[in-house]
Amino acid sequence: MKILKKLFKTGGPKTTTFYQLYGKVREWKKSGVYPYPMNLPEAISLPGDFWTKIIKLYKQTRNDGYERSISVFWVDGEIILAAVVLGDKSKVKPRGSVKIAYEPILKDNKYDYYWKKIWVDDKVYSRKKVYHKKVPKKLEKPYYLFNMHTHPPHAKSVSAYRGFERTETQIAGDYRGQAAYSYWSAQDIRSFLGSGAVVTGMISDRMHLLIRSSESPSDASDLADNGVTRSYLADTLKFGVYEGDFKKRLEREGLKAS
Repeated sequence: MKILKKLFKTGGPKTTTFYQLYGKVREWKKSGVYPYPMNLPEAISLPGDFWTKIIKLYKQTRNDGYERSISVFWVDGEIILAAVVLGDKSKVKPRGSVKIAYEPILKDNKYDYYWKKIWVDDKVYSRKKVYHKKVPKKLEKPYYLFNMHTHPPHAKSVSAYRGFERTETQIAGDYRGQAAYSYWSAQDIRSFLGSGAVVTGMISDRMHLLIRSSESPSDASDLADNGVTRSYLADTLKFGVYEGDFKKRLEREGLKAS
């Protein structure tokens, strides 16, 4: 029986990489339609450099209690998280402009290498040395994918909030039992539907993504915070609802691995 189980084990939900998701988002936006619920990814994996930036945002929010908003761009094969913005404790406004250029490096009267530079809000975000044969003949404009925001913890006691320290192995769930993180708010959902966006993200002590489907409504004006649950988002609003611990894949509500 054990051998048969191994032979016929499905391995859980099929995973879509972030690059594949990027391709799908571009396709959906270009066609001007939202994906059918049956075509939504079962699970989504995110690359290591993306997680590094997400965890940094999480720690900043945890430490000062302020929400942040961030725009996610695809720039010449790289994921850029642009313009982290401090807001007050109840409101965050997204912004951010991204530029890219290849600048030649003169050495021994030759231009064998170039600097690949990416700017966010006119500040250098990254710089890499690239061999001249790797420089693209035509640069695509930075492609905006979606917006995300962070939720700070709500401490059950001031000492628990200010005094808690973590190690690198305690990435997710460190405040469970000491403080709570809020789920998606009704305003989050209304803003998402009103924006016309396909994807949105939220960072608490876990990573959350929502993908709108062709069966999602255009608004949710009567929605209250206490009505926002995973099952409501998935079954009533027909979203793809994804959630996972940091550095793990995000699995869709109702499609947990066996």
